[in-house]
Amino acid sequence: MLQPKPVPILPKLVKAKVPVWVLAAALAAQAAINIIGKSSDPECKINVQRVHSSTHSSEFKKLSEVKLKVSTECAVAQSQTVVRAEIEEIIATNKDKIVKTFPIVIGRPRAESPGYVLIANLTAPCNDPGNAKYLGRADAEVHLVDGRVIKVSGVSKKPNIVGCRISAE
Repeated sequence: MLQPKPVPILPKLVKAKVPVWVLAAALAAQAAINIIGKSSDPECKINVQRVHSSTHSSEFKKLSEVKLKVSTECAVAQSQTVVRAEIEEIIATNKDKIVKTFPIVIGRPRAESPGYVLIANLTAPCNDPGNAKYLGRADAEVHLVDGRVIKVSGVSKKPNIVGCRISAE
């Protein structure tokens, strides 16, 4: 979408010693152009990483778990992101099944990056023997500081093979 690029006309009018009413009209026109030129919603995107074995759980907790990370990023500051995610097992017979659902997870941005939220601890026990191919999916509501809510959704770029299986819920 092409947006008009505001051209500052105020400095030219002040130098030309124009009447006050012309200056006021120019200011009103400039404000209207600036408002029309702004898009209604800022751009926000979601990144659903590949499902993978959790090294942290294995090394420090002695647990076999798979992990899914979801992040949202916006051009403006977020107050929070509400995520609903799931891990899907990809089966060769095209009868894919949801093996883990994360109903509602809330993440908040750090002070040093107010437009970015990372939700990193979406884990599921992975104790059944064998290999499985998993894909992550997520829907999110990004709550902006100004009160607007932007909906985004995404899927892992490609399935990942993990050396264990999740028992279906």
